[in-house]
Amino acid sequence: MTYYARLSCFTEENMSLHPIIRTISQPLFATLLSLPALAQQLAPSIPSTGFAGLDQYRASRIAIYTDDFGQLARYREADAALAPRAGEKRVVFLGDSITDYWKLPNYFPGKPYINRGVDGQTTPEMLVRFRQDVIDLHPEVVVMLAGGRAGARAPHPDGVCVPAPCAQLHARR
Repeated sequence: MTYYARLSCFTEENMSLHPIIRTISQPLFATLLSLPALAQQLAPSIPSTGFAGLDQYRASRIAIYTDDFGQLARYREADAALAPRAGEKRVVFLGDSITDYWKLPNYFPGKPYINRGVDGQTTPEMLVRFRQDVIDLHPEVVVMLAGGRAGARAPHPDGVCVPAPCAQLHARR
């Protein structure tokens, strides 16, 4: 003869899985959500050059390359404020530090010449902002100073690219 003993702590009412699942699932869910953050590695630190000023400058430039590669934010507000005027013969100067340091209002007073130079930029970085800083400003002429840093950094992954086809797509010369 077999006897089945029923312990009161193992009753069906006491063994409901809902509270157990709820208790386990919440921390598990939080852990699963945090896994991508844990998987990300911290950016490697830059080795010191031994010159504090140079180290500080290099550290200040990291965000430019990781957060805003083409430095689109540099002229975004100024570009938005430049509505084309009827009959205006606008000229946009696009380039690196040489262009950036030109004082166009001093050299060409009263002319609608727009400087879109960015210190330290390579040609691929200029191409990233070509639409925003050139095409969208509707210039008659574009003056580009590019390629001076061509060997300084790795080439663009898509190979050689020039802005002329982009301008042709938008019927600009």
